[in-house]
Amino acid sequence: MVSTDASGPQVWADNHRHPVHALVRNVLQEDACLIVTGYQDFLSSLTYLIENVENLNDRPAGSIRMVFGTNTDSSRTLGRAGQPVAEEARAYFLGSRGFAVDDLADLRAILAIEAIERGIIALRVYDPDLAQSLVGRRPPMLHAKLVVGHDHALSGSSNFSNGGLRRNLEFMDDAIGTPDLAIRVQNS
Repeated sequence: MVSTDASGPQVWADNHRHPVHALVRNVLQEDACLIVTGYQDFLSSLTYLIENVENLNDRPAGSIRMVFGTNTDSSRTLGRAGQPVAEEARAYFLGSRGFAVDDLADLRAILAIEAIERGIIALRVYDPDLAQSLVGRRPPMLHAKLVVGHDHALSGSSNFSNGGLRRNLEFMDDAIGTPDLAIRVQNS
C-alpha cells in the first residue's frame, strides 16, 4: 500500500524521511514484478524476498523476475558454468560447493530455493554478449535499479538488498506520479 499524507500518494523515497522499502514492498505484492539490480549480493536479495513476499511458494511461475548486474559473492561462479542460474544456485546452496553464508539472514535465503526451482523466481545474470547484440556495444556491467509491476514503475539508486532498501541513504522514485512515464517504463 502506498503511504499517503495530505499532499497525496507517496511517489518517492530516500530512507531518511520516507523508506524505500515501503515503495518496493508495494510492487512485490502485485501479481508479477520485474526487479533489475546492479551490484548486488544474491543472498541479501533472496532474504528480502522471503521476508517481504507473502505466500512466495504459492505464486505462479515467472511472477518474480530478477536480473542481476554483478554480484559481490557469486559473480565469479553463478551464470558462468553454462547451467541455468537456478541450477547453479541450488548447487551453491545445497552443498556441492559448500555453504557460503555469512549470517542467519543468508541462511534464511536458502528457503527461496524451492521458489527458484519451481520458476516462481526467474533469475538472470547480466550478459555482456546479449547487450552487445541488443545495444551495439558491450557495457562492462548492468548498473540499473528498477522494480516494475502492473501498477508501479520504480527507479533510483537503491540496489535490491537490505542495505539499499532500508539502511543506506538512497533515492527511489515511483513513476506513478507521472503516468505517461510509468506507461513507457512498463512497456519497455
